[in-house]
Amino acid sequence: HDNGKGTEHLFLRNMHLGPGIGEDSRLEIKTAAIVEMLGNIAASDQAGALIKANLDEILDTLALALGSGAWAIVGAILSQVQGNSAGGLLLMILFGPAAEEMLKISAALITIEKWPYAFRSPVQIVVCCLAAALGFAAIENLIYLHVYIPDPSPGMIAWRWTICVMIHVAGSCIASVGLIKIWRHTMAHGSAPRVSLGSPFFMAAIALHGTYNLGAILLNPYLARL
Repeated sequence: HDNGKGTEHLFLRNMHLGPGIGEDSRLEIKTAAIVEMLGNIAASDQAGALIKANLDEILDTLALALGSGAWAIVGAILSQVQGNSAGGLLLMILFGPAAEEMLKISAALITIEKWPYAFRSPVQIVVCCLAAALGFAAIENLIYLHVYIPDPSPGMIAWRWTICVMIHVAGSCIASVGLIKIWRHTMAHGSAPRVSLGSPFFMAAIALHGTYNLGAILLNPYLARL
């Protein structure tokens, strides 16, 4: 280890101390050198272990985020199929938002239920939810701007890629707080996940989404002019 080389040299030099220093002094110096060298080696090993643990956490987070994004694509397509078949105001402000918000966090929720140890920190849960939200919003925008709206204006395109994306991200951020509460309880007690702990946050995300949809419906004549 590089951090131990200087101490090793000091140790070797102390091994050949002159006769002017007593035996007890030489023994104390040699002992201190050995202790310092071992401390440097241990610190270096701990740093290596910490780097490896952080790297493993980053790789696991990326894998879970990619899985959440892929699941979000499926969720976005299914939500649009449901919207086209059912229709109605109630679907737009209640059932649609509920389905979309739960689909966006479903990958993280399933992971907590089946493999809670896969998450090492709350940050991983938030990252997975954000990845799902961005993936969901991107697919939904592509469907709207290339299928539902034949010739979208620049204003409509800007609206879809800013306001709509922020609503999806905000909803998933709120819901992720509920997932973190479920995960922490599971890890602390070693028990089955209690989904009810996250329900208030899930409902808040659904309410935010439903309120936005209701506002978009009411403002539709003005939004159509964008």
